[in-house]
Amino acid sequence: MMESADDKEMMDECRTELKNLDVALEALEGRILDAIVPHEDEDFDNDAIVEVRVGTGGDEASLFAAELFDSYMQTAKVMRWKVDVLDQSRSDIGGLKEGSYVISGGATIDPTVSDDDDDDDDDNSDSQPPQLLGPYGAFKFESGVHRVQRVPINDSRIHTSACSVAVLPALKETNQDALPPSELRIETMRASGAGGQHVNTTDSAVRITHIPTGITASIQDERSQHKNKAKAMKLITARVLDAAKAEADQARGATRSSLMGGGNRSERIRTYNFPQDRSTDHRCKETRHGIASLLGAGSAVDNVVVSFFPHLRSMERDELLAQLDP
Repeated sequence: MMESADDKEMMDECRTELKNLDVALEALEGRILDAIVPHEDEDFDNDAIVEVRVGTGGDEASLFAAELFDSYMQTAKVMRWKVDVLDQSRSDIGGLKEGSYVISGGATIDPTVSDDDDDDDDDNSDSQPPQLLGPYGAFKFESGVHRVQRVPINDSRIHTSACSVAVLPALKETNQDALPPSELRIETMRASGAGGQHVNTTDSAVRITHIPTGITASIQDERSQHKNKAKAMKLITARVLDAAKAEADQARGATRSSLMGGGNRSERIRTYNFPQDRSTDHRCKETRHGIASLLGAGSAVDNVVVSFFPHLRSMERDELLAQLDP
């Protein structure tokens, strides 16, 4: 039609239609690739356990850990998931030493599916049904070390600090007995820290150790020993099974280097530079400006989790395709 068009209006219509077709073709190619690469059921069916721990940097590190901890929580709520705090230890200045919670709920619409085409025609949107992800699938790329660069209130120099994040798939309630009782050592003790007279005078805190691996989980947030034990069981089960999965992946030579295997806490994945108001993900090499908005999690499409997700998922898909290549 462009070759035979003899007026500018027709040429403009053809160019617009070609642009729309290119967008639809790119989305269709992505859906075809998603259909042929192996999928992890955990991405769609599993709740997520999110753990945040303070790293190097003292008070500044703990303050940023608290910001990230709260940001993930707000993001989950904006995406209409339930958040159940397992444990958290706060500092006197409001920072976070370590904390964890379970994000639960059914699969939700993937908010990144229509990132590139805000006002495309109805035919195009009908050809791209929304993709669904569960809590673990949405948050798993946040695992790793997060570095922050900013000037503390009581200083004039830029400080660099860090915190680590681990995102683990949470077992469904029907599978909570995955660890044999003979492999577990369960201890009760008095909770420490804030919590009132009752917390400090009863043996409500629970620590569970997985004897074969030495992995532990301690919970003291609830006044009830029974509730603390249930939370500790959920946490240690997720930790032990995640460690076993990582070991199995390494044994079969799984190629996951650029995404760090989904749970490695030792490698820096993202830097938040406050003086320049930018956040850079070192895996996909993407940068976003407006840190306050990213951490504020005010909407389901403008937060630190969703902003980098499409690029990281594309990397994961490429790695999975590479594994299929003989």
